[in-house]
Amino acid sequence: EAGSAFLQLELSKDRARVISSDLQASRYWFPTKSVDNNRSGQSSVSGPFPLHKPDTAHWELNVPGVVFHQVPMIDDKLNIYMGSDAGKIFSFDKYGAKRWEVNGTGTHCQDPSLFEGILYTACRDGSVLALDMMTGQLLWQRKICKELPFEHYSISVTKDHIFLPAGVNQHGGYVSPFHEPLDIGSPAVALLRREDGRLVWKANLSEWNAITGELTPCMLSDSVIFSGGMGSIFRLSLQNGSLIW
Repeated sequence: EAGSAFLQLELSKDRARVISSDLQASRYWFPTKSVDNNRSGQSSVSGPFPLHKPDTAHWELNVPGVVFHQVPMIDDKLNIYMGSDAGKIFSFDKYGAKRWEVNGTGTHCQDPSLFEGILYTACRDGSVLALDMMTGQLLWQRKICKELPFEHYSISVTKDHIFLPAGVNQHGGYVSPFHEPLDIGSPAVALLRREDGRLVWKANLSEWNAITGELTPCMLSDSVIFSGGMGSIFRLSLQNGSLIW
């Protein structure tokens, strides 16, 4: 992520290239991981530093049997949205009261993105979901591959597109604490149409001996930059997924 952010900054300086501003101009407080598609982390508000747990928390969230590794998103009314390892997707209001809860199509429903009243996420079973932010109602779902990585990654959304991993690395060689093999990363990435999730293109990273690793890309106006899980950094064309560098 740091390498991608640095390269994007240099591109902006040297070539005056316009960064995709769809989420930078969002009315939501925290519509995607790291605030915007530039992954800048820039916000108009600031919190206490260093962050300490207060003696009395405003509210705490504890859902029995549900583990959260996902980043919560926040809309303009301070409602909170988040996925979970159990495959449940939640929304809470600013007081911690549950607004809705829905079951995803599989486990590990990952970091969502909020865009124009719709929450977008993807689950372990290879499905991408679009949910109404007000009610949690499923607007559409699209299965793009057999399965998606269980590890933490972010769905990236612009006015026209959705960008995310596509598939899992079947030869990761990682083992869980329970001595079970784990598939880490994805050997491909995909661009979908935002309106219905239909595939625009898929790029196979194994061609360059690479996989994704906790994918959190930088979205430019004409391309996407992201880090591979083996020390590579890629820039692909949004038009057709071709390698720029």
